[in-house]
Amino acid sequence: MESTLKATGVERFQWHLPAAEHFREWPVEKRQALLDGKVALQSLSRQVADLTASALDRSIDTSRLHEVYRAEFLRREWVTQGGSFRMPVIAAGFLDYVKHLRAVPELEALPTTADEAAIQLGRLLRPPRSGTHPLRHMVLINWLFGSAEAFWQAQASALNPPIALPKAAFSSDQKSEGSNKDPRREQLIGLLTVQKQSARMAARAIGIDVGTAMSWAAQAGLSISRRPKKLVGELRRRTIAELQNGIDKAVVAANAQISVVTITKLLLSEIGLHAAWRQAREHRARATAREVWGQLLQTHRGVGVKFLRALEPATYAWLYRNDRAWLDSHKPDQQALPARSGGLHVLWDERDQTLCAEVKQAAQALRKAAGARQIKLWQIYQAVPALKAKIAALERLPLTRRAIDQAIQRHGAESAAPDLFD
Repeated sequence: MESTLKATGVERFQWHLPAAEHFREWPVEKRQALLDGKVALQSLSRQVADLTASALDRSIDTSRLHEVYRAEFLRREWVTQGGSFRMPVIAAGFLDYVKHLRAVPELEALPTTADEAAIQLGRLLRPPRSGTHPLRHMVLINWLFGSAEAFWQAQASALNPPIALPKAAFSSDQKSEGSNKDPRREQLIGLLTVQKQSARMAARAIGIDVGTAMSWAAQAGLSISRRPKKLVGELRRRTIAELQNGIDKAVVAANAQISVVTITKLLLSEIGLHAAWRQAREHRARATAREVWGQLLQTHRGVGVKFLRALEPATYAWLYRNDRAWLDSHKPDQQALPARSGGLHVLWDERDQTLCAEVKQAAQALRKAAGARQIKLWQIYQAVPALKAKIAALERLPLTRRAIDQAIQRHGAESAAPDLFD
């Protein structure tokens, strides 16, 4: 069975408990596919349990897993004399293995074609440049070795001597330390500074990409001569200036009519450019968030932080996490109510009483219907359409403002009273 509710639209932040009216049965072919993959799923499950159970004694070094895979491929003669993988053969075998695992919805990201298999395998068969979900490695390990014990033996043989063991399998700290302390970094710096080799020659000598060599050199503060094919002359200077101003990579790439990958390479290979870009983006984000919050304070005088936060939750969250001191010094002053101006003969008191009653009624209905412990502002909007047009004038609707505040402030509170507004 599976739930038919989707976490999209206005319900994207709601929790849904199992309910019979929201269930539907899997199609026959999907249920059959799960039964067909029972053996493969059981094998994978046993291996995952065995590998993680051994975490205190030995662990998987993700920074060198590609060496273990290569050793197994060599044993199976899936590597050419020139050192290249026989990818068509490898991808076909891997695709045949995962076809049963994909019956589980959480494993549907596994490849469905030989091309997809080759792409996913390519990321696992080279030194890691970023984090990879552990299940991808678990699946590949199960395909190649079949059990946890067979893998431990293969790892010990391929990584002679064995790697020092952390306290948790797939440690992110171990991965980051392995990348930062890669001995090839020092070799690269020596080749560039002492032997005066070019970046291409040095990268080839230690077995890394030229782009990686340029990035490592930039991090070490070394300026490398380049022969760019696309970013030259005024275009390069303009592109660097845009990045220094914190412009989004996709926008810069579109302006220069080049790929985002090329922009990323430029960021990582130009000394100090990546740090300047990140700092500029933070400044821009801070300025935007401050401006939005300042406009809220001006437009909705006399209301509480809870109400302003409900209007701009993303802005409040960014300021709370990144600019807390400024946010604390720019809170609404509920006593500073603006003077009422004449000229318009609007019966504000009568309108206030009407809207207040509608808000209370809507909040009570929402609480009884959904059993919600917290009522959202958008829910009240939906129940009382006339309210949204009056938000900017809440200083003239004190009863309505108080009703809204009481409704949205009951976060996580259980009340024994039958009336939400008692």
